[in-house]
Amino acid sequence: MLAERFRESASDRTAQNSLVVLPFSNLGATEVAPLYGYALADAIAARLARIPSLVVRPSSTLMPLIKVQMDPLALGQKLLVTYVLAGSFLRSDEGFDLNWQLLDVATQSVRSGGAIRVASLDLIAVQTEISNEVFATLHGMSAGDKIDAPRPGPRDASLPGPVSEEYLQARAMLSSFMTRTGSRSDLERAHALFLSVTATDPEYAAGWSGLGIAELQYVRHGFGGQIHVMHARRAFDEALKLDPASTEANLYRIYMLLSRGEKESARHGIANLLANAANDWNVHMVAGLALRA
Repeated sequence: MLAERFRESASDRTAQNSLVVLPFSNLGATEVAPLYGYALADAIAARLARIPSLVVRPSSTLMPLIKVQMDPLALGQKLLVTYVLAGSFLRSDEGFDLNWQLLDVATQSVRSGGAIRVASLDLIAVQTEISNEVFATLHGMSAGDKIDAPRPGPRDASLPGPVSEEYLQARAMLSSFMTRTGSRSDLERAHALFLSVTATDPEYAAGWSGLGIAELQYVRHGFGGQIHVMHARRAFDEALKLDPASTEANLYRIYMLLSRGEKESARHGIANLLANAANDWNVHMVAGLALRA
């Protein structure tokens, strides 16, 4: 009976465009961090998630699936998504080259794509160019497919190449710690990189959000205590001051509220996120934790 009920409700829902950003393949030197391609994909996915009517899955959740090279379209079919964004990057003495393609899973075709070449990695420029091209492609499909424009980010100015690379390395090390190794050295390396990013560019909200997450990992894994909770709160406050709509910073703020037993405040926070960022899978996971509490 439950299966039939879910089947009926699912058939009544309006179909949404869904997309997964695969980890970018490294075509260059092997000394680049192994998870650099994951960090780059997650950064692009975070920008694409600002398109309200597009469901974007983060590449970090695909780590158990991508153990060997898999055809992107086959992976798209396995994950039941409408589109797959796949790409590669090459870092050399001359600069940074990035190629990407938007693949339509149903028609097994290339919907859009492009190449970006810059003297040094400008993460914001890369995010903006790809998300705008994806939006234009989806928006032009047909008059019946209404897809809202990406919400503006907290800043659209360029991010210096060294800061971009430090930020991506920090995300890669943090992702490695949280999903693979649990090694304190990975966490300390990520923490140091986030501190450097926020010191170099204190107006970059994502850097503060990453620093807050790193601080919380010290507590969660028994490497630190209350001082790290205080530092995490300050980092998230700074991230939210620069970008009040940051889903990530708001989510981790709710985690902190739940850990302190402030369940009513957590409920209000998650209700707001469900209204404004309902396409983010993390929002629903935290909503379940808040409701269970």
